[in-house]
Amino acid sequence: MGSVELAHVDNKVLERMLIEKQVDAIMGFGSSSLPVILSQGVPVRWMLYSSVGMRTYGQTITTQPKTLEAEPAVCAAMTDALLEAEAFTLTNPQESLEIFLKEVPEMALNSGSKEFARIGLGMWHSGIDHPEPREHGLGWSDPATYTEMIELVMGPCQQSDW
Repeated sequence: MGSVELAHVDNKVLERMLIEKQVDAIMGFGSSSLPVILSQGVPVRWMLYSSVGMRTYGQTITTQPKTLEAEPAVCAAMTDALLEAEAFTLTNPQESLEIFLKEVPEMALNSGSKEFARIGLGMWHSGIDHPEPREHGLGWSDPATYTEMIELVMGPCQQSDW
């Protein structure tokens, strides 16, 4: 195996560099990068962070503490609506895709957009369909996962002279 050269590039061109074979590999999140790459017909091999024991927290609904304090009913309604939409999308993926494409007509401007959306929806579905939400309900997350991620990111910062 030859040497590995690391290159930092803007995330707006990351997938394009792989598609155009300007780089041999990229690091990214499958839910973001795979729909872009696969909808262009480029075969890739993906290694999940979880395959090496790294748990990630996935998607979240986030607000500022002052917003939650000032408008708890709005925050609760937004959360309920998002979780209802999530449940609908999980149980009606084809209908969800059709609704999305109808509501975002500019997607038709790109010939690969329907495939992009289909792959993205499948990636999202697979990222959510785990035992935890089945056991605890949609929207539940293990707080230990957040602690692990914070320690993973902040650990090197605490050990450096920054």
